[in-house]
Amino acid sequence: MNKANPFSSKMSQKSSDDLRQIIESNAHVPEAISAAKLELQSRESNGVLDREEEEKTRPLECEARYQDFVRDLDSNVHFGWTPRHEESINLNVPEGSFGAIVEEVANRLCWDLIQLDQNFALVKRRLDDSWTEDIMVESKGNGLWKIKSSTIGSQMLDMGRNSKRAKLFAHVIEEVIQEKGEEGLKQLTEQHNRRVNMDDYVVPDSLPNPPEYSHPNAMLLFGYSIMTILLFSAIFGLITQFLYIIMLFESLVALGVAYVLYDGMKRSNYFDHNQATMILVTIGIVIGSQYVQYLWILNKYNILDASFFDFIIARIDHGFHFRKINTGWVGWLVVYALQLLIIYFFGYFYLIKLILKYVSERVPVEVKEFAHYQVIKGKSEVGLEKELAKMGWSDPVHIQMVKDAIGAEYDAVEINT
Repeated sequence: MNKANPFSSKMSQKSSDDLRQIIESNAHVPEAISAAKLELQSRESNGVLDREEEEKTRPLECEARYQDFVRDLDSNVHFGWTPRHEESINLNVPEGSFGAIVEEVANRLCWDLIQLDQNFALVKRRLDDSWTEDIMVESKGNGLWKIKSSTIGSQMLDMGRNSKRAKLFAHVIEEVIQEKGEEGLKQLTEQHNRRVNMDDYVVPDSLPNPPEYSHPNAMLLFGYSIMTILLFSAIFGLITQFLYIIMLFESLVALGVAYVLYDGMKRSNYFDHNQATMILVTIGIVIGSQYVQYLWILNKYNILDASFFDFIIARIDHGFHFRKINTGWVGWLVVYALQLLIIYFFGYFYLIKLILKYVSERVPVEVKEFAHYQVIKGKSEVGLEKELAKMGWSDPVHIQMVKDAIGAEYDAVEINT
């Protein structure tokens, strides 16, 4: 009997681009490469790859319908930390039609609708596998709508893209209103509300069985935190004795810390207090790395009578040298502050993204849809727990997993805004 490839299930969750990178890389074991090849072949035979390519090119094809309109627009140049452009339009539309209109416009442009409230929406323009602009739409009352486009990324100069995105969105809004008319907008709103309220959802007879997960173990996560401090204190402290590129090393340490803590949280099934954990680990690494450097210097120069406190004071008195310039004790304070801030903020942001993705994906889609439906239909927290219990999700650990998964999806939206 052929033994099942242990990497098959993991490869089924990866994107096709990730699979190609695994196949081309020499950094993976043969079983992983074999599983990646089989998964890619399966997608090719089922037409999945063709559909993925269509999805990548679809936004450009959708926008191509409006290329004549966009070509005739004036370009408004903007410069700033986050370049943006705002357009205002006055509309006469039926009450409650905001969401339906914005959704229809996003569909026509093939842009991603990320967040939709009663009077606010966030849409992101996609190009290939990345977002280029945020489009924020807001109904201010009395028929006044504001459309704001802002650049995603580190670009500070906008040569007119934001103004064209905002004007295009406003144009398609007016196009939808003109095409649909009052009666058509009412029908569009009814269809939209049915989707939002899940009126067509059919409650299943059963749900997938809960996955096997242990009860949360805070002590295991504590052990991982201590291990993380010791490991990265040693790495950071020793490397900086030979080469130190400020901000680069802190960023790399932050990524490593986030991934190790994430692994510890998965193994312990304990995701509470992740912010406090990251703060303590960051402080521990910065102090620990200094202590490793202190031990290194004591051993290198055979110093026997200097304490760790003496080492810190001497280092501050000596000053931080940057490009042969002695910045004094202020330089060291700035370095220590940067180390704390970069490791914490960069590491915490990456950790949260990893956690949200994992917490959401470990619960089957059918279960999340069922829970969403119960919440939308007005079930209380206790009522939701009872409905989940009827479907075999009665263990408190499993119920909490479902709640965390729903919360993770909302939190992911907040991070993207």
